[in-house]
Amino acid sequence: MPLNEKLAEQIQKEIRKSGFPLELTVLAALREERCHLLSNIPFVTKDGSIKEIDAVATFFDAGITSARDTVGIVLLIECKTSREKPWVFFEEQWDSLALMGLVSHAKFHTDLIMKDPFTILVGSLNTSLANHHYNQNDLPKSRTYFEAFRDNAGTDIYKAIVNLWHGGQEFRRWIPPLPEKSEYLKPRTLMLHHVIVFDGTLLLASGSGDGDFELTEPRHVLLRTVNTVTDTPNPLRMDVETIVDVVHISHFPEYLKVVNTDLVALRDHLVLIRDSNFLHTEND
Repeated sequence: MPLNEKLAEQIQKEIRKSGFPLELTVLAALREERCHLLSNIPFVTKDGSIKEIDAVATFFDAGITSARDTVGIVLLIECKTSREKPWVFFEEQWDSLALMGLVSHAKFHTDLIMKDPFTILVGSLNTSLANHHYNQNDLPKSRTYFEAFRDNAGTDIYKAIVNLWHGGQEFRRWIPPLPEKSEYLKPRTLMLHHVIVFDGTLLLASGSGDGDFELTEPRHVLLRTVNTVTDTPNPLRMDVETIVDVVHISHFPEYLKVVNTDLVALRDHLVLIRDSNFLHTEND
């Protein structure tokens, strides 16, 4: 029985209004990268609420560390569409810590055991990780935002951020412990990128607040968030930040190239960690 044309058009209109077409576009771009891809992953948080991550994509390195380690970058991705409500981010004008780079704030999982008080990111400002995109001075950074022409300004942005916070916590639960003295499984080091892929008008507002703001349309913004939902951060410690990449869908293929470059930087950094005295060995 043929579908009523008017009803079919109404259904098509509702589909276009939903975020599903954006998800399909993002998944198609990720499949071209031949990464390990999972989509629409539901999970239950500690408080019993049901949430879903739109995509988890893992880029593995097959380079020179493959004999000793499994190295990867994991993208936790939320897809958001807002055709009528522009997303506005206020540019952070000055932060001396940001000038030194933010890669030391990156989230990660590693099976390598570091000597106290060091982490796998030790020395990252002086190794290949200094070239990670978190350290790009020309990439706009923001802490505050709102959704224009909306009564509850910022609601959808905040919901996406919270979902990524929960997703990051859940991801750590998904990784099983590495068996001791395994002959086949190599220690894993995985860096997490929290990503919002956005389809709509993305704006950056720059100014001091005593006059009109300059509005530009960036393709990529680094959003600096402090996770107060799944973590209990000390506000005086800046390394508790969770960096969120807000990427316009038109820039997403270019962003994936950046991820592959970041992966090489992580691999080369790990080579230095392996050869340093920061790592616990069987002789310690």
